Amino acid sequence: MTTTRNQDQLPRDTDVLVVGAGPAGLASAISLATHGVRVVIVDALAEGLKGARAAIVHAHTLEELDSLHCAAPLVAAGIPSPTIVMYDERGRPLVTVAFNELKDDTRYPIGLLISQTDVERILADRLAALGVRVYRSKRVSDMRDVKRGLCVQFESGEQVTAAYVVAADGSRSTIRQLSGIRFLDPHTLVESIAAPTAPSLALADVILASPLPASVPRDRAIGRFSAHGFIMLIPLRNHFASAPEDENLFRIVANARAPPREPDVKYMQALLDERVKGARALRVLGGSRYRARSALAEHLALRRGDGWVLLAGDSAHAHSPAGGQGMNLGLCDGVLLGKAIATHLNGDPAVTGGDAVFERWAANRRAVAAMVINVAERATDLAKVSGSWSAAVRGMVLKMAEKVPGVGRAIAWRISGLAWKMGDAGAF
Repeated sequence: MTTTRNQDQLPRDTDVLVVGAGPAGLASAISLATHGVRVVIVDALAEGLKGARAAIVHAHTLEELDSLHCAAPLVAAGIPSPTIVMYDERGRPLVTVAFNELKDDTRYPIGLLISQTDVERILADRLAALGVRVYRSKRVSDMRDVKRGLCVQFESGEQVTAAYVVAADGSRSTIRQLSGIRFLDPHTLVESIAAPTAPSLALADVILASPLPASVPRDRAIGRFSAHGFIMLIPLRNHFASAPEDENLFRIVANARAPPREPDVKYMQALLDERVKGARALRVLGGSRYRARSALAEHLALRRGDGWVLLAGDSAHAHSPAGGQGMNLGLCDGVLLGKAIATHLNGDPAVTGGDAVFERWAANRRAVAAMVINVAERATDLAKVSGSWSAAVRGMVLKMAEKVPGVGRAIAWRISGLAWKMGDAGAF
């Protein structure tokens, strides 16, 4: 008698099991499927995560995603910001991140303003077009070594055996913990924790009232420094707008001493009144807070018996959202990891070096993560300056830097990810 498997039931075995369907996990799965590797991807949540998360995709990331035919739909869904200008509290420009000056170096001389929710939706659509679905409400409970790989157990009682397990399940990664991989502060080399005194950020998706003040454009991101702190306004396309006023959707990011877990309209309006005169918040669609910390997993690739555990995205590294690097780092992790696994699985060891494929991949991603952490920490330090005198000194330093020829392009080169592009190209 033939039995029919429930569509929500997990396959018993696969080449690669990807745990986590955020940007890093989806990019890994798309890359694997594109290279003809059998892949199963699961997520503990019943649906994709909503709320204020990442909001910019950079040039190097778009180039990597273009190899998977994902860049064009992302660009179509986002707002191409040619620059990001930082202003002082009087509205005077301090420094410009000149993405548009990178036109000779990349097909994407922009910072693409797009919510993480839209990125995940577009990547999931691409994955489905490749014949791969995301299995949701699948929470990992255990993992053990078995012959020819690793067996991952789920709370549902299901089991999946795979030669490779990709941990893309976030900064509190279950797979990382089950593998005994420590999450270390890159400076102290002890377990990383978010200290109560660490810099905090409030993030929220806010509908602003029309007309917008002249200081708040709809076609590019801006930042403003003041004695009260830093605030950034990132315009986003609202694909669920039901009224004209809903079009003024902005991701607002601001440093704050003790932001609430879910910032509301009153809280966000107080930040705007301090730092962006004339902007009025109508509604908050979603919000969160973030306490800055830096962390790097001690292993990004770990051999366990006959199988491999490989870390991507927030399970591999953590840092402040300042600089807009987190989602980009995870997406590139995933694209390159898919290539590495396909090479290890199907390549001739005499040519590829066998396990050295993962050594090269891990060394590359660790080096890039360290550079990204450095950028994020410097940006956080700059943003947390407060007080009139300190803010005046910061403004003077930034104005002096802006006068140096090529500074805007140099900053854009680093933030865009193009600064470490050659390292990625030589990873395999």
